[in-house]
Amino acid sequence: MIIQKLINILLIMSGVTFFFELFYISSSEIFNLSTFFLITILLFILFIFNNFFSGSSDHLKTLFLILIFMWIIFRLHILVLFPETFSFNYIFDLSNSKLNFGLFIVILCILFMLAGIKFGEIFYNSLKNNRFPRPFSFIGGKNYIFTALIIAFILSIIVHYVVVYVFGSGRGGGSPLYLAILSRILNRSFIFLILSTYVIFNWSRINRNKKYIFYSSVTIYILSLIFVAASKGALFWTGFWLFICLLAGQSKDSNIRISKPILISLIPILLISISLYDFGNQIRYVLAGSLKGTEVSFTELWENKDKLKQFSFGGDLFKESLPVSISRRLSQIDYLIIMFNQEPIHKEYFTLSYTLKNIANQILPGMPYPNVVHVARLFRVSYGHKTMSEVFDQYHTDMIPYFGNVYLMFGYILFLPIIFFTGVIFSSIYCFYSSNKNLYFQRTICLYLFYTLIFQMGIDSFFGELIFFVIFPIIGINVLKLLFIPKFPRLRTI
Repeated sequence: MIIQKLINILLIMSGVTFFFELFYISSSEIFNLSTFFLITILLFILFIFNNFFSGSSDHLKTLFLILIFMWIIFRLHILVLFPETFSFNYIFDLSNSKLNFGLFIVILCILFMLAGIKFGEIFYNSLKNNRFPRPFSFIGGKNYIFTALIIAFILSIIVHYVVVYVFGSGRGGGSPLYLAILSRILNRSFIFLILSTYVIFNWSRINRNKKYIFYSSVTIYILSLIFVAASKGALFWTGFWLFICLLAGQSKDSNIRISKPILISLIPILLISISLYDFGNQIRYVLAGSLKGTEVSFTELWENKDKLKQFSFGGDLFKESLPVSISRRLSQIDYLIIMFNQEPIHKEYFTLSYTLKNIANQILPGMPYPNVVHVARLFRVSYGHKTMSEVFDQYHTDMIPYFGNVYLMFGYILFLPIIFFTGVIFSSIYCFYSSNKNLYFQRTICLYLFYTLIFQMGIDSFFGELIFFVIFPIIGINVLKLLFIPKFPRLRTI
């Protein structure tokens, strides 16, 4: 498999680079021989699982390995070269002992997750009646799927535009409750992901007009990420979602393969995405200013570039090197070092009871716990850097890696077994959906939820995704089937 070879090349290149970095910065206060030894162990574990544990859970494992490289290894390269770019110096100064301890726990987490993924595959293969629910069995035949997804995608773009530009939500403001709920259900990235999965899997069978419509949808999605969401990595995330779709489209009975031309085509996407990174930063400033009632133009922005501070992390926007700035957007290891080394001042925000209240707020009418917000908005509050009143006045989210979230919630005794069983659960389900090439929607959703849980905005946000994008649609589809399926004519497959 070409992705397996690519991961091997990246791991070897990283190992060699870390070796030269060890001698280049031999006097570093955070990177020494013990750190290099731990990093070598991490790279060796990833190499072993990438090459010697193949099976029906390979796509899940591949996605996890790529995420580890993006969110952990790449950022480690920057940290060892520029330790002053550590994102949370206001909590503590990064030292060699703190880095090594955090890295040691990260290695254990990765090992237990990979072991869980492999054990889940073994467990699934041992079952006699290995059956799982099959969500998203669409009504009315497959002819309706493309049209329904295109309509849902257009509505999601319109709703998000109204939320941002009419009500100023997300960059200083708020939208009405009904519109907030609608924007939650019509998540444009999730709908784009499902639409892309359908088109990629049925590429050889859909007509030219549908392909042109899909090309237009991809363009609209990228433009909406840049000009509405003010995303710094619009092309990158579009490519990432399409990559997940390609992974999900592969099965033992499918002829979909990730080939060299496909991987090579990702290179210009990555380069263009990097070139748009600063432009995305500028868009953020314009939106942040205009939506708060202050007129900010791009001309004024450029004229005052030396005085501007970076939107998310501080520091000069145009003076900070591009690799450092990008790596800070992929700084999961920074969060994990903090969470593994220092207990929060307000640990109650990471408790199971607080998480359950947050989940209740997402599914029950009337928001029964109005003072409970997503843990992703409370990371800085929990470590004493912000106050709760600032959370309600200014919208800001942090990444809450699953490993750190579970560690703070369940303690050092239970968190590793929980990580292991998380891998078992996802792997068992994914192996079942890999047994039939037509369960491509289910495979995409499984990969999407896995990514959302491991490297996104906390356990509470994951359950929000699970509820709105899996449980509620399953209920809705079954209700529609019950009400209308006898009235639907039998239609051709595509």
